[in-house]
Amino acid sequence: MAQTKVHRKKRQVAIFIIWMLLWEAGSESIQYSVLEESETGTFVANLTKDLGLRRGELAARGAQVVFKGNRQYLQLDPKTYDLRLNEKLDREELCGSTEPCVLPF
Repeated sequence: MAQTKVHRKKRQVAIFIIWMLLWEAGSESIQYSVLEESETGTFVANLTKDLGLRRGELAARGAQVVFKGNRQYLQLDPKTYDLRLNEKLDREELCGSTEPCVLPF
């Protein structure tokens, strides 16, 4: 019986890994542009619309914006799923002379 539980857990992990790989393979990247020095709260995008989802789907999936590091450049409105600037962006501070200046999230 213990062996069956171990086998079942291994199978669940394998299925989960395969599902994640397929999800990643089927995902596509969306890029947004923001003018430097745009004000805090500036609208960037509506994720529900851009991802082609129905109202409530992002909430059901627990959507959130995550950045590397401790700065949160964007905020996601939990009611509308509008993506907005959380603070002014300074290109020189963020990217220096690197072209193009890209912030992955």
